[in-house]
Amino acid sequence: MLKSARISSAASQGQQFCPRTSHAESSRDLLASGKKKLYAEKNAEAALKDFQSSLQKSPQFYEAHYQAGMAYLFLQSPAEAEKSFASPWTSAKNNIRTRTSPSHNLA
Repeated sequence: MLKSARISSAASQGQQFCPRTSHAESSRDLLASGKKKLYAEKNAEAALKDFQSSLQKSPQFYEAHYQAGMAYLFLQSPAEAEKSFASPWTSAKNNIRTRTSPSHNLA
């Protein structure tokens, strides 16, 4: 319960959730680098590499999925963008289904 309160608090302040670990810190740095490359330098290919590296370290980092999708759009790859936008939601939905399936009930 406390963990969800921290996530809700961060979200209400406009922050993206990314766990506090050395991998997460590196993921946030890669995200910032990628955003600079994508929006300031207009280098979508280099930005996409940073976003993908960020996701290797923190696969559930939602903003990195979103920014990767934006990079794919800049590269005119809408199918890949759609996959990137949907990826964290699909994973979360599958995780919820697994936890709530009848085989996991203790009753």
